[in-house]
Amino acid sequence: MMKASVFMAALLHNVGSRSDEESLEVINKLGAAAAKIATDAMYIITHKVTMRKKMYRQFFNIAKAERLWLRAIKNMWDRNGYIKVDLYNAVNNSLHAMFCLRKYDHHKIWIKLEKIQDVLLNINTYRQNLTSEGILKYPSTYNTLPQPVWFGLFDVERRKKKRALRWMKLQIKWLKRTGKWVEPMSDEFSLIF
Repeated sequence: MMKASVFMAALLHNVGSRSDEESLEVINKLGAAAAKIATDAMYIITHKVTMRKKMYRQFFNIAKAERLWLRAIKNMWDRNGYIKVDLYNAVNNSLHAMFCLRKYDHHKIWIKLEKIQDVLLNINTYRQNLTSEGILKYPSTYNTLPQPVWFGLFDVERRKKKRALRWMKLQIKWLKRTGKWVEPMSDEFSLIF
């Protein structure tokens, strides 16, 4: 897997560069490196990893690579100006959302995974716009997140239903213990359990 030193060297070069050609070359290198890291991480997640913390670490590597790549784009826009305000705001919001990932501790792994999911899916929504702006030369190499695999790992609605059902069972257990439980007249309610 590619090391972060590649990104840091490219970022330092991007800060010192003054021409659009140099900046775009660095951005494309960062984008290709991010795609490589994402491909390796997705292979590990789908074939090797079962523990949540290790899965989170792989997705965090993807987010870190994407953050450095977006930071290079934002640096170029801050130096030379930008045309599309909504695209600039989208990149800026993604960078801010990645920075906010730090506040979640390790006891909230699924929350962290959901937040990373939101950030990376948001990046994929405007990735094509970056291509149309001429920032990305080869858009096909930047599909870092296969949608079927991604949504299979994060079935948020199913987890919400399971959480609500577990909470309902705890409430009924507490009501029965305190003697406040009244058996329902309909058999439909019992089908839930």
